[in-house]
Amino acid sequence: MAAKPTVAKEHLGPRSGVIPTGRRSTWVFSLAETTVPQMLLTTPEKSPEHRIRERRFFLSCGLTKVDWWTRKTGARDLGTLPGGSYSRAHDLNDSDEVAGVAASPAGDRAVLWTKSGDARDLGTLPGDLTSEAMAINNAGDVVGYSKGPSGMRAFLWTKGGGMQELGILAGGNSSRALAINDSGTVVGSSDSASGGHAFVWEKQTGIVDLNEASSGALGVVLVGAHAINRKGEILAMGQMDHGGMAPEDHRCAPAPPLSFLLTPTNMP
Repeated sequence: MAAKPTVAKEHLGPRSGVIPTGRRSTWVFSLAETTVPQMLLTTPEKSPEHRIRERRFFLSCGLTKVDWWTRKTGARDLGTLPGGSYSRAHDLNDSDEVAGVAASPAGDRAVLWTKSGDARDLGTLPGDLTSEAMAINNAGDVVGYSKGPSGMRAFLWTKGGGMQELGILAGGNSSRALAINDSGTVVGSSDSASGGHAFVWEKQTGIVDLNEASSGALGVVLVGAHAINRKGEILAMGQMDHGGMAPEDHRCAPAPPLSFLLTPTNMP
């Protein structure tokens, strides 16, 4: 019988728990007091895991172009795909590769801008019409989603294997990959039989719902995972699930989204 995972107490908040995954690791989660963007942008100089390094660059996402800024070169337009009229960047890695989307005559395409500034069209999944890249790791692996008549499908693109579908949670019809770390672990959001849920994907396990019995027992639904660092810590958005506690004739205003930090602990 597997031993109970060790929980680092400093990661636990007023509403917290352990999310088992049936793997050799699990995630401890706690309610965060700030929003995901605030957590991502706090003291970048002091956070070795932070993906945005002010000393190196700044990306500006406009309606018509993407600007790359460095202290040495200033602003530089990364351009668009041939025949396209606009581009948008979402992420970049330590090798100065940028992931985003650009228009093309065939529709929006996931794009990888190389260090030299060339724009590489990553294509779509079979049968789809458009795609968008949301994140890139230091190996140059890109994640995002491909969209077609049947909806959105999360993808992983690698330089050696091209674009592959990551799957959809049971009962759902669409998914989006939103972040990837240097170990190749991907997080995002997916429809499911019970609504939008956060997921984690690994090569060994495939797509896994980050919502389990323990999180449901605490009245929490994780609806999307937006960031993951090299330690495997995940930032997820969630909401309170009141289930059938409210009377049928009582309608509550939608609650604001909550931010959660999920910290992996290895199973012995």
